Amino acid sequence: VLFSGIGNGGDLTGVNAISTNSDHALTITFTSNSGLSCADGGVSPEWNYTVGCLDCISASAVADTVITDCDAQTFTVDVVISALGNDAEVELANNVGVGSTMVDAPGTYTAGPFPNDVPVEITLVNDLNALCTVNLGTFESGFCPVNIACDGPIYSDTYCYSDFDVKQWLYLRPGTGALVIDFSAGSIESAAFDHLRIYDGVDNTAPLLWQHTSGNFDLAGLQAVSTGPALFMEMTADYSVSCGAGSFVPWVWTVGCLDCTGPQASYEVVPDCLHHSYSVEVNVTDLGSGTDVRILDSWSGDTLTAGLGMSVVGPIPVGTQAIVTVMNGQNTACRVSSPPLNYSSVNCVQVACETISAEYCYADADTAWFIYTSGTNIPVTITFTAGQLLPNDEVMLYNGIDTNAQLVFAGNLGGNVTGLALSSSNPDNALTLLITSDASGSCATGEATPALQWAVGCGLVGKDERTAADLLLYTDAGSTALNVRWPASLRADVVMDICDISGRLAVRERCHASGGSMNVFDITRLADGIYAVNFSAPGWSCTDRIRVLR
Repeated sequence: VLFSGIGNGGDLTGVNAISTNSDHALTITFTSNSGLSCADGGVSPEWNYTVGCLDCISASAVADTVITDCDAQTFTVDVVISALGNDAEVELANNVGVGSTMVDAPGTYTAGPFPNDVPVEITLVNDLNALCTVNLGTFESGFCPVNIACDGPIYSDTYCYSDFDVKQWLYLRPGTGALVIDFSAGSIESAAFDHLRIYDGVDNTAPLLWQHTSGNFDLAGLQAVSTGPALFMEMTADYSVSCGAGSFVPWVWTVGCLDCTGPQASYEVVPDCLHHSYSVEVNVTDLGSGTDVRILDSWSGDTLTAGLGMSVVGPIPVGTQAIVTVMNGQNTACRVSSPPLNYSSVNCVQVACETISAEYCYADADTAWFIYTSGTNIPVTITFTAGQLLPNDEVMLYNGIDTNAQLVFAGNLGGNVTGLALSSSNPDNALTLLITSDASGSCATGEATPALQWAVGCGLVGKDERTAADLLLYTDAGSTALNVRWPASLRADVVMDICDISGRLAVRERCHASGGSMNVFDITRLADGIYAVNFSAPGWSCTDRIRVLR
């Protein structure tokens, strides 16, 4: 056996074996268990190796001394070459683009300098036969502390940890004061697999300030304060599920000198269900040692400058968690953060079994939300009784409790939505109504009258109205297809005529309607405009309108 194992922590790069037997032969055997493998995508990259005749002699060398220059943020590697092999001149090379050194005699040579925190692979290249090229290993810089300048800008850092990761950070400040570390974003896998710890000193023998002990954890809002001028942080990760693999959010944090007094503030969530958002009223009651404060919300990342009293942060989408941080305006290391804030979309749902009459005069560039449920096991129904919409303004109806549900209607019916009616057909017995507009006129500016008016109640609408249970028709987003859902009771051969506003026949289709099913018709031949759609079958007929807009 020339080699047995998994290489460097599972990395086979650099593994080398040379036969010494009279058959001049090598045999490789491999076994795997029933878990992760290259074939199922759990291990990568695939193996890449060469086999050839060793008609050469490799150089002999040792590279085991790494010299780190923390001031210059570089490192070098001392390479002791005792023999050149059969190549009169070997190349001391690396994989990061730093210039090579040509070696024509044994001795001690310096590779580098290389930038800190960049892994560097160093090789002795035999130009006569690549099989005699010697891989001396992969090298990294030694550990360097980060010196925090208390009179300069606050220090910020980011990190996206990877599988099999090990990382350490040491922060030092002048004097005897304290340091504070604040996380504004980031997440980490359960402490059963990945670990993050922060210590009150120069290494992991110092008292522990904080450690991750629970399941998957959101680091946003985490703060730790040292008692002296040093703060040490370390992390380790197992072989799978990491930020680098796309499973967790990159970490973002700041470190600063705590030579100040933090502000004080209270927070109140103010919902705006109409616009599917909420704001946070931040009442700054004490500036601390600063003359003003900076207020940051974790959702937008925007920062505003304020003084004592009330400021408003937002809008923030309903259902989105945010943390609001109030920082000393002169030293942002001194700060106070809110608990995680949110407003659930459930709180914006209106129960409509007692009939609701609604009116809305929409504005320019508007997006207004209305969510209804019956609150029982029967459907909820919306019926428009009046309302004008200008071109490019429309109502959208979703068959569910949010916009992730099926979009069952989108349009403005030629500008007059009177008579538009829809019943829910989903387990939540819910409908979501959105009213959207562009910036070129609206009800609020007087161009669209009357205002939109509708009633909401429980049960299905009557047979003479367009409903999810009766006839429903709508075009797709590109106006290339007309979708028709037939009334549940209709089973017949149907003729569909589509006529333009002058009454001329533009499309005629014949099909069989199977109650409750959907048919899709090609309308790519229709020009932009408003069309009447007439359906006729033995004992049944119906007329509606569509708008084609591309």
